[in-house]
Amino acid sequence: MNISIWVRLLRALPLLFLAVHPVFAVDAIDKATEMRKIGSWNIIEFAGAEQIIYRLSTDSIDGAPRHIVFDITPSNDCIPIPAVLIMRLVSYNSAFNGGRMPFAYKVPGQKEVFEVTKSEMSEGDLFVFFSFDKLTVSLLRRSGDKGKLAIWIPPSGDGAIERSSNIYFPLEGFSEASNKATRLCRENR
Repeated sequence: MNISIWVRLLRALPLLFLAVHPVFAVDAIDKATEMRKIGSWNIIEFAGAEQIIYRLSTDSIDGAPRHIVFDITPSNDCIPIPAVLIMRLVSYNSAFNGGRMPFAYKVPGQKEVFEVTKSEMSEGDLFVFFSFDKLTVSLLRRSGDKGKLAIWIPPSGDGAIERSSNIYFPLEGFSEASNKATRLCRENR
């Protein structure tokens, strides 16, 4: 399946968030043991099969239920993994199972970054996960908690795909929330 079909799918389908991650591949909502809110960010504590998982999560500000998350686990020495964008589609699409999707993003005060993310979607599931490598907690901390993270699908070089609208995520309270989540992880190893 080519990228233009992916772009049309993402633009046309309603999106919804569920607190799951491809690494853990389970619906963890029922395993949430505690939730804290700092600024625009949530810290959600989950009881995983073998460890506690701390998730930083925020909602997009454009009214659509799209979310970006960072997981922090003792097995990763409480170092947050890079961002994961999680969306719910109306049906399973095999193109997202082990696929790739280009995104661009900009953090206030920094340069625009282009990245090809890995996508995961389990057969029969409605949730697609776009895993970034370069969009990290330390990168967002440099924003000084000001402004918004903007993410979009960039245009193709041949002009076949137009640039998508921005998805904005608030940065208010991010540094405090990420520090708190990391501290909780270290205290509960």
